[in-house]
Amino acid sequence: MKLKYLVIILILFLVGCGNIKVDREKLLAKLETKFDSMIEISTQELKSFYEIDTSKFKDYVFKISYDGPINIYILVLPTNKKEAKAEIEKFLKKQITLVNESDKKRINSKYSNTFGDYLFYVVSNDNKKIYKEINEYLKSE
Repeated sequence: MKLKYLVIILILFLVGCGNIKVDREKLLAKLETKFDSMIEISTQELKSFYEIDTSKFKDYVFKISYDGPINIYILVLPTNKKEAKAEIEKFLKKQITLVNESDKKRINSKYSNTFGDYLFYVVSNDNKKIYKEINEYLKSE
């Protein structure tokens, strides 16, 4: 029985657990095809206005569009997932204070998932569809 578990662990180690290796530039380029007129929020603004501790991220992109209903995407390579998620939630809570009621509902119905080691948050008309399309794109590369 122990041999069976050892073989399974060895196979998982050799093959991997199916985690996608993410090329950051390709991922961002694909995201740009899904969103128009996005404004990137600067590090300075994240720190001073949103009070985000960017040291919780190895890499990050926070983009937003106020044209029509609000659209947001956040892509973060965390130093610590739990702490990074808390910082992202802090950003979204602050954003809720700045928008109208219908946009508040959109933000509250955000979708989050991962691309490889990156945390991904999206607020849009088709949250899950966008994630699925980009995930399929990454798998096909």
